[in-house]
Amino acid sequence: RLGERIVRAATPHITEEACGGWTLFGDQTWCNNAFKRKGNLALSFGIEERDMYSEYMSNTHKIKTRLFDCFQNPASSPPMSGKAKNGTRSCGGQGHCYETTYQSFPVCLGPKKEMRENRQYDTLENALKGRGLQSTHVKIDVEGSEWTVLENLAKNDEDQDKIITLDMEIHFGWSAASEADYSGRSGYERIKREIGILESLSRKFHVTGTTLEEYRQGWLPTQDCPKVDCNEPVVHLAGGFSPQMFAISFINKRVLSGDQGGEAAGEEPEAVEEEVAPEPESNDGQVDERDRSFTPTDPSPSAKYGFYLHVFNAPAAVIHQVRQLKKHFPGSPVYIMSDGGFSFKELCRVEGCKFALCPPANDRWHPWPFLRRMYDAALYLEAEYIIMLEPDNTVHGPITREPKADAGGLPVKDRKFGYREYAEKLARKKKPGYRWTDRAMSAGLAGGAYFRRAAILDAFSDESVAEIDWNYLGESATKEVYSSDFAMQYLLASRAYEMEPWEDCAQMDRHKDNPISGTKDSAFRHYCGCYPGGKPTYNLAVKPADRKLFQDPLPRHTSDNSNCQICYNLTKYLKDWGSARCTNSKPFAYSKLIMSRYFPDGKFPQIR
Repeated sequence: RLGERIVRAATPHITEEACGGWTLFGDQTWCNNAFKRKGNLALSFGIEERDMYSEYMSNTHKIKTRLFDCFQNPASSPPMSGKAKNGTRSCGGQGHCYETTYQSFPVCLGPKKEMRENRQYDTLENALKGRGLQSTHVKIDVEGSEWTVLENLAKNDEDQDKIITLDMEIHFGWSAASEADYSGRSGYERIKREIGILESLSRKFHVTGTTLEEYRQGWLPTQDCPKVDCNEPVVHLAGGFSPQMFAISFINKRVLSGDQGGEAAGEEPEAVEEEVAPEPESNDGQVDERDRSFTPTDPSPSAKYGFYLHVFNAPAAVIHQVRQLKKHFPGSPVYIMSDGGFSFKELCRVEGCKFALCPPANDRWHPWPFLRRMYDAALYLEAEYIIMLEPDNTVHGPITREPKADAGGLPVKDRKFGYREYAEKLARKKKPGYRWTDRAMSAGLAGGAYFRRAAILDAFSDESVAEIDWNYLGESATKEVYSSDFAMQYLLASRAYEMEPWEDCAQMDRHKDNPISGTKDSAFRHYCGCYPGGKPTYNLAVKPADRKLFQDPLPRHTSDNSNCQICYNLTKYLKDWGSARCTNSKPFAYSKLIMSRYFPDGKFPQIR
């Protein structure tokens, strides 16, 4: 799909360490290593009344600037009229002030030097004439006139080598005067061409950042579309979010490699345009609230087992667990999901796994986000069985007792679930005569449990979860039905799946070596809080060399997170986080009976 190609081409893969740190300014994301050299020049195309980009380059990095715009009326733009302070020793934070000299030109950026509609256009090649290697910063914000300019740049190695950073606002499918040669093409063909141009920049440049995620967070169709007419965008992702226009920042690969000539170290292969079918038109006009813009599209290696790590904190435990999995299960895919906690993106880059940071939801007690996140992991983990692990699980070796059911977990002696007949009634629509057996109920679906991937993709789908009358179960039983290990049992049973106690997962209790269930040679161990000396992985300390493999939780996540129960609300989730990413898109509300039972004072808890 075209939308997914845009996201892939705009996704940064460069590390903070390689960049020497980041600088964020407005819509730009810069590597600090881009500003080490003196005597550079900044070119800014598209000015409006005030150009914050050129002011920043001048006043922060003492870089001389040249400004270009043929649409802006000089009377309302001090820099374009030459009235802004020029070459002032110190601006002291004033606007329209430059501490180094600037020049302004009533010229627009275009594919060739010409007069068009009584406006002067000139090329990027001419603007770069006489510039040396890695000597020029370039900003382009020209409302759709960028595409042929970028196409020409991608074919000109000499000009690309002159550029240090390239910052742009790009516009897919816009009709600019300088792009008139392509106006006769269909919208699909124009956008396909423009995406190919964007992809071609990866041969010489690294992406350092975009505003896509910021725009996605502000995408609120349920809130905005009832008030205004929300037409289908010209290009969009599967969930409806449109990457039609956004800012993107690049850095020349040679700047980071220190190479003054030849190919950049670690250079990526030249982008090859893939064959893509036209985007199908919507058949119902409805927008899926879930934005799937960052759902992985690249398949994981096929394997017998894949691993889903449900985490929040304990970075030393998570790092140790991933390395144990790589040791005992080489080739098996690993997917880490953080419930609003630490980020392990760098760990996954180094160790070869997939990381997803989700909004905080205390999902252990709210099946709607918990099950959706496991479903998303299953989409990525192309394995026959998926093993769910938590940071306190330990990994001791390969699996020696192969799964025989659709799901299996810690043997829990004599455990029973109430309202068996409710789940069996639902299951028999799919499999007549199905029984939710006592043996199935004795499978503890906690850390160390296994699940057939096909069962997850069926039973934990939004539609299957919505079929359960969670209020009936909550009113008839207790709130424990909303905890993840109980909810998964009800769902799998309601979809007629078989479960078993699994001896390759052991429960450790008060004895250091002998489990109370499972076997001593189990592949996985689960620990109670009573274990002598505490849970082993929680006693691990982060090694200094591993500190770079994770990042602390986002400030907004830490301010919002809580351990509340019965506090999930989809409407509030959408308001807080901008989409239904990482949760079930189907609405659910707790009944008045449940709320009054657990909160008789009327003070209902909230995630935030």
